Amino acid sequence: MDKENIDLKFILIIVAIIVAFVSLIWVGVVSSQISNFNRKISDTQTTVASLTSYMASTTSILNDRMAKIQRSLITQQSTISSLTVYVKNLYSDLSGKIITEDQKIADAQSNLSSLKSQIANVLANLATLSSPSVQQAPQTSQPSSSQAASSPSFITGANPSMSSNVVLTTVTATTLSAVNSIISSVSTYEVTQVNGLYYVAYPGSGVTYSIQILSSPYPDRVLALVQSLRSAGIPAFKIDYSTQSALFIGVFPTYMTALNYANSVSNSNVVSIVGSGISSWLVRQIP
Repeated sequence: MDKENIDLKFILIIVAIIVAFVSLIWVGVVSSQISNFNRKISDTQTTVASLTSYMASTTSILNDRMAKIQRSLITQQSTISSLTVYVKNLYSDLSGKIITEDQKIADAQSNLSSLKSQIANVLANLATLSSPSVQQAPQTSQPSSSQAASSPSFITGANPSMSSNVVLTTVTATTLSAVNSIISSVSTYEVTQVNGLYYVAYPGSGVTYSIQILSSPYPDRVLALVQSLRSAGIPAFKIDYSTQSALFIGVFPTYMTALNYANSVSNSNVVSIVGSGISSWLVRQIP
């Protein structure tokens, strides 16, 4: 009986030793796993800290770059605004200079027309002084100034048809003697009387304005209108182009004198003869 108790105790001791040994091994394994887990946590914390530091550094760099971009945009906007103001001022200055130059050109053209008129008058006066026959012409073969207002003789004597190749210049005369002096030396001319002035167009380098009434492919019909208008005292003529014949009235040194004449005759029998009003007429340079 005692031997059995001893064996049982020995077995229990062996079992206890085995259990203790297994427990020690399990504790060691668990401790190792816990240590590995702690190292992994530490490594993860280190990685997170590095990432946090990197993100902070990257954010700071991005903020600096954004600030630089914003400053650059502000500078560019300021430069663009300055350039816009400069261009506007430059355009305004150039526009003013162009308008001034246009006015100077218009004044020069007006002065040139006036000078041509004065030269024509001087030449006419010289011709009158040097030729007795010219002085006597108003009494014999030429109409007086008072007669010219009601007589279309210088109109009917002008060329009814004109070629588009003829370049005309127009001068202003104040007397019929001056007109006669001019037209006596040329074969092609047109004369328009307005408010005591005579506008004389003849071949030469210069500018001539007229009022185009209509155009037609039938030159004989246009010529018939020319004759009808001249019979009514209107200085009409036609210019033959390649495929059309155009009906004109009057010759003038400037656009405004032509336009004023068109307005003055728009309510006369011109409309009834040609069958059209001023809204369809065209003031332009000829030929």
